[in-house]
Amino acid sequence: MTNPGNPKRVAYIVKAVQYRKELTEEEHKRVEDLVEIYADIFACSLSEVLPIPGAQHRLNIPEDTTFNLRIRQRALTPPQAKFLHGRIDEMLAAGIIEKAPAEQVKCCATTVSAQKAHEQGGLTLEELQYKVNEQYTKHGQPPAFILPERKVQEAPREALENKPL
Repeated sequence: MTNPGNPKRVAYIVKAVQYRKELTEEEHKRVEDLVEIYADIFACSLSEVLPIPGAQHRLNIPEDTTFNLRIRQRALTPPQAKFLHGRIDEMLAAGIIEKAPAEQVKCCATTVSAQKAHEQGGLTLEELQYKVNEQYTKHGQPPAFILPERKVQEAPREALENKPL
């Protein structure tokens, strides 16, 4: 739909990709160069995601299987509903999904609307792995991940002096 090598598109993608803050300047530059080289594999919008002719998604479910057709979902907040309906409209317009008649619906499930961790400044992968290991150890299990010893950061002196006893 668009020229994947268009310099403006490539520059947009290089800028839009989120890079780890722990990268050195040299590493950051090398990763940006790779993103620039392979910019054609990134989509700037859902309209750039093209369907594969003849591809179908099928689930191997026995004919006599029954599913719950009633869902007990909490109402979405207005911002959640606006976001979800906007995304659904985008996917419909791009041809990624299509409307299904009610008689074709075999199962219903609740919708979970949550921001991605990297959009909220969530934990890094390493921090998450340390937390998982802490929980495993707490419950008498061996660590799930082999990680280097975590350096204990000392609290600033003012924080210690002002801490109530």
